[in-house]
Amino acid sequence: MTSDKAWSFAIVLLAVAGAIAILAVFAHDYPLSPATVPTHFGVSGAADAFGPRTTFILFPALGGLFAAIAIVVWAFSPQVSSTGKPVPPILPIIVVLIFAETTWMMFFVELGSFSVALGQAASLGSGIFIGVAIVLATSLVLLAVTLLSIRRMV
Repeated sequence: MTSDKAWSFAIVLLAVAGAIAILAVFAHDYPLSPATVPTHFGVSGAADAFGPRTTFILFPALGGLFAAIAIVVWAFSPQVSSTGKPVPPILPIIVVLIFAETTWMMFFVELGSFSVALGQAASLGSGIFIGVAIVLATSLVLLAVTLLSIRRMV
């Protein structure tokens, strides 16, 4: 396994660990949650919409989906572009990283949502916004690297 593939694999393991953590929190807190729970939070982190607790099923579903996509990208990322030129090894690593970060961001959103639903907190913590900023920053890096790679291929 190349060092690039090893790095991607380590990041994939982090995504899978995040999905497992999401499932563990869900399994613990879902039975304790009330019938009506917060389903949306405003910019301040305060709940501004409510709905049935079955909405919380989205957390493990999305966490599993993000981890699965990270695995697929790791396993099937092309080494050569459709033009026959090599794909920069950093591209699949960044894509896998975005999905791993998003999985962990979902974990923290889930923790905050359950805390509000269970009356343990009044709003989401500021860590959620830090997570969003990290995912956005990584996405911008991916965009820049992709544009530079395309420019070199032409």
